[in-house]
Amino acid sequence: MLNIEKLEKDSNILFFNEYKELLSEFKLYMEIEKGDILYELYSLDKLFSKIENNLKYYQYLILWESVGNNKENEEYTKTFVFGSSSDGKRLYYDLNDMSIWEYWMDDKSKVKLFNSFGDFFTHSKIIDHE
Repeated sequence: MLNIEKLEKDSNILFFNEYKELLSEFKLYMEIEKGDILYELYSLDKLFSKIENNLKYYQYLILWESVGNNKENEEYTKTFVFGSSSDGKRLYYDLNDMSIWEYWMDDKSKVKLFNSFGDFFTHSKIIDHE
């Protein structure tokens, strides 16, 4: 949990306890079902692994939005990608208010899903984890 705690301290944000507790329950992946959509929640190792330009996986939207622009889209600098869906969406926290959003990779559109991780988790069911 050191990476999450360091990020909280450095960014002056607090993740929901439910999310931090859930992260401690799996090492590789966790599949969650919400309605008819299957989500994979990323492990701590994956979240904090480097991808490109010194960015970590949780910063994926910063990298994705900069493709073709050669600059960061400020709207996505305060996001934390924590999962993906079977149909190509990314789940992310808006670190300004800790709400949960979906981001479509194909057309770069987004929609707010829930006000908090607790809201998301009460509407979801754990299918599998390892």
